[in-house]
Amino acid sequence: MFHANASHSGVGVGAPVLAPKVLWNYTAGGTVESSPAVVGGVVYIGSDDGNLYALQASNGQKIWSYTTGSYIESSPCIANGVVYIGSDDGNLYAINATTGQKIWNYSTGNGNYILSCPTVVNGVVYVAPLFTK
Repeated sequence: MFHANASHSGVGVGAPVLAPKVLWNYTAGGTVESSPAVVGGVVYIGSDDGNLYALQASNGQKIWSYTTGSYIESSPCIANGVVYIGSDDGNLYAINATTGQKIWNYSTGNGNYILSCPTVVNGVVYVAPLFTK
């Protein structure tokens, strides 16, 4: 989840990296505007090309991608093997974290956007759509 937990408190572990170096990079088909989520050696990130990407954290190789109906500016949330991501098409998507297959989607209505990171608490998914009407 964004900032590591449901309260979004931003917990970090270990010593800070004082001299970071690039290990790899990945070029998505659009701008990346959100924070990635890293779980189990996999980096999950959305792009303005409408794709959610799963990349190997060790080398940046693409494992899978899933295409939504619009830009993805929401940071992904991973809980119990499911990636939850909001899209500018107004849908919240639940994607299998291993296979990249859609489990379900929920529409918040036409003209709405989901820019915030979903949060999962006790099996319930919370999301705050931006209502544009």
